[in-house]
Order: sequence, then C-alpha cells, then structure tokens
Amino acid sequence: MEQKEEKNRENPIESIEYSFSPNPVTNVLNLKVRSQKGAETFVGLYDFFGREIWRKVYPQGNGNNNETILMSTYTPGTYILRISCGEEYVAETILKH
Repeated sequence: MEQKEEKNRENPIESIEYSFSPNPVTNVLNLKVRSQKGAETFVGLYDFFGREIWRKVYPQGNGNNNETILMSTYTPGTYILRISCGEEYVAETILKH
C-alpha cells in the first residue's frame, strides 16, 4: 500500500513556505510554493547527477503558486527539489518509484 504524505515545512527560512506530495511519487508531484520576500522564487528539480530536469521561476511578490510536475517519464530513483528566494534556499529529497 502506497502511503501518501504531504510535507509541510516550517523552517528557519522565513521567506519560503512550501509543501509537496506524495513522496515517494509515481506519476505526479504536487507542489505549492509561497514567497514572502520581495524577490523572485526559483524552483528546480534535479536528478541524482545534479542535472536540472525541471524549472519554474515565479515573479517577485507574495502569492501562492501551485504546480503539477509530471514524474511518470522520469526513471525511478532519487531527485532533489530545490526552492530558492533571494539568498535563501531549501532542498528536499524526492523518491520516484
């Protein structure tokens, strides 16, 4: 039975609020990002070798951003989701089945 878990992060990086689910993922990764800081927000998905395979840039300003990342064409393995705003960033491990 696959367990769907939504990650909600309250982290020391106050300028970035985010959540994603499910993890592990099979077909679709749902991502929510909200930037609190007056800077662009960059979101990137990287493979095990550090190659960027998906990217989105959100303009400056507060707001909720929802994305659906299609993971079905990617090979099973470990991926890194990196979210940055200004000089601050956070990285999360995504497992693909």
